[in-house]
Amino acid sequence: VVTFHSLEDRIVKNFLRVRSGQESGGSRHRPQAARAQAPSFMKPARAVRPGEEELRVNPRARSATLRSAVRTAAPAWGHSSSGASS
Repeated sequence: VVTFHSLEDRIVKNFLRVRSGQESGGSRHRPQAARAQAPSFMKPARAVRPGEEELRVNPRARSATLRSAVRTAAPAWGHSSSGASS
């Protein structure tokens, strides 16, 4: 996903973090909550930003951020395995 604004990037980042099972653990004083669903994405470590050469050639790329994820075999959240929506 390519984003150009920080609010867009925040939405994408949070979506991928939650769907890849990397949510924050919450309070260290509370018991861990059980995960409701299997992660539907595997998320690489970092976003990709344009380099110096790209910025020199294309100055409008300065605000672009590229985030990627790999789809897992787990079904999409909010859908049953039969394909009908719940």
